Amino acid sequence: MEAARDNRRLRVLLIDVMPVSWSGGTLTVRPSTPVMALPIDAARADIGQLANLVVPGTTSVALERDDAPQHAAPVSTGPTAQEMSEHPLIKQAIELFGGKVTFVQPRKPAAEK
Repeated sequence: MEAARDNRRLRVLLIDVMPVSWSGGTLTVRPSTPVMALPIDAARADIGQLANLVVPGTTSVALERDDAPQHAAPVSTGPTAQEMSEHPLIKQAIELFGGKVTFVQPRKPAAEK
């Protein structure tokens, strides 16, 4: 970080980079978030120059990507708008305010402690 003090863009990128290995002059880094892979990949030469200041002999930077497929969370098939409209408390609210149920958004699961 000290070596990048004059380059704000690199400082921002380096915050998101974790060194993985250094072998044969190649520093392998991994972004902590997949979104940052593209900007980090574009700045590999600059990161390599900085790495050479810190670890002399660094000639290149390799970007390790997480190519494992991301599995989507199972979709909850909660109650439909029609089903919710039949709930006694919802019926009262509809009558009281003259509204209607247009969609139902399930609650997010509580974070485990």
